[in-house]
Amino acid sequence: MPGVSELVRGDPGTAEIRRRRCGRGFRYPGPRDPGRWTWLDGRGHALVLLGRDEEAIRALVNALDANPKNTSPHAFLAAAYALLGRSEEARAALAAYLERRPGSRVSTFRTQSPVPLALTSTAYRQLFARVHEGLRKSGMPE
Repeated sequence: MPGVSELVRGDPGTAEIRRRRCGRGFRYPGPRDPGRWTWLDGRGHALVLLGRDEEAIRALVNALDANPKNTSPHAFLAAAYALLGRSEEARAALAAYLERRPGSRVSTFRTQSPVPLALTSTAYRQLFARVHEGLRKSGMPE
């Protein structure tokens, strides 16, 4: 998946550029591509890290449309909505996430997957603190 290495190294801007470039090329996941949701999920993740929350919301909603069983977009949506002050939508997205991942907490969110947080760069962990802030604002327990 284009951009993953850049993302976990703490360079979501380059990750987003690679994903956009891929989107213009022949490898773009079309509307019927069964893996389209992974591309959109990763794009939403990178956009939240970049503070481009409105764009992130569009990508994450599309990721859920492409694969309603996917779980992580709900949490990233909760964070993005909360960071924009859209608290009702943030709580709804968080409730959908917690329904699928009961007992989740800010302190343990994504610590082991898709890449263990301890193996990511310091720059990525600093950017990821923004996601934690959004999750707190949405009401996820610490």
